[in-house]
Amino acid sequence: MSIYISIISHGHESILSKTSLINNISKNNIVIIKNNKKCSKGTLQKIFKSSNIHIIDEAYNLGFGQNNNYVYDYCVKNFSIQDNDFFCVINPDIIINDDVLYSITKDMEKYDLKLSSIPLYFDEKYQIRDNSIRKFPTLLTFILSFLGFNKDLPIITNKKYIDVDWAAGSFLIFKSSLYKELDGFDKKYFMYCEDIDICRRAKKINAGPVVFSEQKGIHLAQRNNRKIFSKHFLWHLKSILTYLTSK
Repeated sequence: MSIYISIISHGHESILSKTSLINNISKNNIVIIKNNKKCSKGTLQKIFKSSNIHIIDEAYNLGFGQNNNYVYDYCVKNFSIQDNDFFCVINPDIIINDDVLYSITKDMEKYDLKLSSIPLYFDEKYQIRDNSIRKFPTLLTFILSFLGFNKDLPIITNKKYIDVDWAAGSFLIFKSSLYKELDGFDKKYFMYCEDIDICRRAKKINAGPVVFSEQKGIHLAQRNNRKIFSKHFLWHLKSILTYLTSK
């Protein structure tokens, strides 16, 4: 069993170089960083010299899902990723320890789970929760979320893991066989809602996501989708309409 980590950089060289995420998880796993915009030649190669870190510096300006599909295809072609391996989609602004990743994948094997996530927090004291675990949304849900009234699904800490409707694409771990069966993320979504969609499709085949409630990660998130009429807001609006009309 091998673990492959997909990280998409939109000019995140500074964040990637400051967090310990890459160096921690690349010790025992394969990390693929894909540039989605052209940066100074060889910038990431200069920052990360581990043989377990691979940089894809091509195919710019893709959406979130298409970028991660591109990385998965890269893993197929270059590493012959197997069905029992794990494909991890992780944002560049996520901070976790290598032992967390190892523990999750071991438990996924033990309990025959195919899609998982963990609670994410905005602070190092793990007190301010990211709204990364939720029930499937409705139109009203999206409106309330934009207004700041969205609520997490509560995490039940006395259980090893809990079944949830969906978890945010900032941190998702797939059994490779499931990612292949789902044909990855749906590229109809350029950005936003593709995580809801893939969790919904996984749930339809009884492979829905679980959350390991005892594990934790930090998310240094930016909320660009709330700036009305920004390109992120418009992408979000388009994805919402796509999701609601494809149910």
